[in-house]
This record gives sequence, structure tokens and C-alpha cells, in this order.
Amino acid sequence: MTVTEAVREERDGRGDRDPADGTAADDGDGRDPDPSKPVRRAIGVTSRAPGHLLGFALAAVVVALADVARILDPVGNAIPDAIGSGVSLSVLTYPSGTRVAVVPPGAFVGLEPWWLVVALCLAAVGPVAAGVATTWTVARATRRSVTTERVLATTTYVAVVAGIWHASEWLAAVAPASVLPLLLVGTWLSARLFPAPALAAMDRSPLSAASEAYALTRGRTFGCLLSVVGAGTLGAVLANLPSVAAVSLDDPAFALGTALSYTFAGAIGAVAATIYAVEARQERRLARDERERRRDELRREQAGEGREHGDAAARTGGERRNGN
Repeated sequence: MTVTEAVREERDGRGDRDPADGTAADDGDGRDPDPSKPVRRAIGVTSRAPGHLLGFALAAVVVALADVARILDPVGNAIPDAIGSGVSLSVLTYPSGTRVAVVPPGAFVGLEPWWLVVALCLAAVGPVAAGVATTWTVARATRRSVTTERVLATTTYVAVVAGIWHASEWLAAVAPASVLPLLLVGTWLSARLFPAPALAAMDRSPLSAASEAYALTRGRTFGCLLSVVGAGTLGAVLANLPSVAAVSLDDPAFALGTALSYTFAGAIGAVAATIYAVEARQERRLARDERERRRDELRREQAGEGREHGDAAARTGGERRNGN
């Protein structure tokens, strides 16, 4: 079942329009697409079509294994011990989950070259897995093919965003006064770029995906903010479930939280971004078509008025000649 079919089932009872695979849907009711509440609708879609979880379920296994390696390696980790404690409830900057084993910036200082390489590779596993899983999920949801070009575009976007996010964390650690400005700017940008990963997975380069996402979210920043914070909070809560079960912090089973978080928060985030991107594109296309239709009508009216004036002038000239 695709996103189109699942959302149609969800929205049939409300008589709303549903998203389509990159083209405007035409159900004959004349209502416009409404790219609102994408996370809530994505939860409904994944409950009706659990196959959308598959890509992030596989990514979750890979990232959880990386977290196990991170828990067991000698590099310092910061692991939460309770819900909301030690886990950042940051916005969902791209479809992913929350990793339970986080390397603080200071842990990289003074590392031997080998362990530095290991730590950086383990840090890259999450964004790469999220990029590939996002591409697969969006392709399944929109009836598109998974191509190397789309995987590279989406993974590049995710990697760049993850790199910027980590750089901001390191900057905040060095200059604590920058925490609030970085948080505000990051939150705002995350809301404005909410559909960008889905756009990259569909047909855009990383830069053009960010540009189009910024345009598609104009006037809906607050709604997108609620979506990314909601998905990010879901990921953080799932990541903390092992602590609720009293799993020891040095027990590799603690990485189960990573697997749960990436599976559900990641898939829901990708489906939500797809729903928003597809319907916002429809809305923009319909608005453009409506503007063109009105311009055509105006030109026809002006041309008709011109012909009427010409006919009237011709009749007046004929009457004068006949009078002479």
C-alpha cells in the first residue's frame, strides 16, 4: 500500500483530498490538497501500511550495532539514564531516530588516530543509514524507483545537515553564550526545511531540495515546527525505553532504544515529509494553474472588448458613409 492509498483510506471519512505520486490528484470534488498535520497522518499511514517501516527497521539494526560498538569502545560516551535526562529533545532535522550513545565533543580531544577514525565512522553510520532508508521509504510511498542518484542526493543532504548540527553542538560547548541563538536558528531552519529530505529522495539535488522546501513551507513554519518537534520527541522517548526497563547503562541491550527510535520515528518522519512535500507541490501547482486560467480569461475578455470596440467603430464609419 502506498502513501496515496493509505491516506485515501484515512481521509475518505472526512471527504478530503489525498496526495498522489508527484502529480495532482483529481477526485472530482474540487477541494484543494491540504499539507497539514503530516506527522499525525503519517502515523495513520504506517499503521495501515506497516511495510513503510521496513527501510528504517533495517537501518535501525545497523545503527543499533554501531551504538553497541560505541558503548563497548573506550571512547567516552554520554548515555541517558531516564526519559528526558541526557537525551536531546531536539527537532527532527531529517528522518531518523535518537541514538542512545552520544560522543561528547570533548571525547575527541587527544584521541589516538585509530580511535578517532573509529569514532568518526561510528558517528557517520546514523546519517548514512538514515539517508538510504529515507530514499527507500519515499520511493515506496510515491511509487518511484530507488536509484543511485537519489540515494546519493538524499544521503548527501542528511550528511551535510548532520555535520552542521554536530558543528553547532561543538560551538555551543566552546561558547556557551551561543546555545540559545543556535537553538533558535536551528529550530526555525528545521521547520522550514522539513520536506527537504523527501524532495531530495524524489527528484531534487540537495541544494535545490532545501530551496524548494524553504518555499513550500512559507506561511506554515509553526505547523512544520510542531511536526518536527513531535517526531523528534517520539524518537527521544523510544530511545529511553531501555532505561525504563532498568537496563544497565553499560549493557549493550541499552542500544535497543536506538533500534526502536530509528524504526518508528525515522519511518514516520520520512512518510510525514513525503505527505507534506507531495501535497504542498499539488497546492502550488493548482494555484499556478488557477493564476494562469485567470490570466487567460482576462486576455480573452480584453480581446473581446477590443473586437467589440472595433466592430462598433466600423459600424459608426459605415453609417456616416451611408449618410453622406
